[in-house]
Amino acid sequence: MSTAGVPDRPAPGPVPDPVPDPTLPVHALAAGDAPLDNPLKGFARFYQPGGDQNTGCPHSLTWSYFGLSEVMKDASDCGRYDWSALDDSLDAIAAAGNQAAVRFYMEYPGGSGSHPADAIPSCFAGHVNNRDNAYWGTTSPDYDSPRADDGADRTLSFAPTADWNTTGTTTVRLDLRAGTDNTVTLANADGWAPDIDRITVN
Repeated sequence: MSTAGVPDRPAPGPVPDPVPDPTLPVHALAAGDAPLDNPLKGFARFYQPGGDQNTGCPHSLTWSYFGLSEVMKDASDCGRYDWSALDDSLDAIAAAGNQAAVRFYMEYPGGSGSHPADAIPSCFAGHVNNRDNAYWGTTSPDYDSPRADDGADRTLSFAPTADWNTTGTTTVRLDLRAGTDNTVTLANADGWAPDIDRITVN
């Protein structure tokens, strides 16, 4: 701080509008349509099945939700997907000349009108615990469950060995939670599985 002390505050009141530089040229702008040069930007309209995808405000992006249960329909196989619902919407959006942004969910309070409120895949039954969400009126899965996180069984290939007396080793990376609340199941629904003598977790 100088010996002169704190400087005076500026006088209160509105700041005057700046005066344009009179030496700058004036350009008259005519109204016109903007080019569609903003992919994946701007307003996004919700996808309406069977409707005109280009009504409403000008846009080049269409948004849609899908329940996970709408594509994971096989109660016995979380690795099998039916993409027909997504494909139908992508076809309609592309036919309208737009790009698509999509989101998959497992719970949507009240549903979206054309998609379910509870969209937990049936293949989670018996593997992922659920709880009732009284506030939103939905069923919530245990999002910390490795099965809910992975969403599918893992398929492993074991290299054959020369005979029953020759052992082989296969290394697999698994995402496990800290503690003892983990279950690793080895099975083959289509036939025989390899003879596994030991599992080591590092």
